[in-house]
Amino acid sequence: MCDDLVSQMVPYCQRKLATYEGNQETTVKAALKGLLAKRWCTDAQCVWIMRRVVDELQWAVGEAIP
Repeated sequence: MCDDLVSQMVPYCQRKLATYEGNQETTVKAALKGLLAKRWCTDAQCVWIMRRVVDELQWAVGEAIP
């Protein structure tokens, strides 16, 4: 399930990047917040998913993900 969410979140974040004026960190924070709100998985799993998404996108987001 987590790998499936990663594969869905990568293109989602790419699309949402324009919404946040190209700010990768803001995009990742918003995506994580939305994923946590869905309650599809644990908070720890959501963080793991978003870390994988950031790795796949090769984005430098600093402390966007706890």
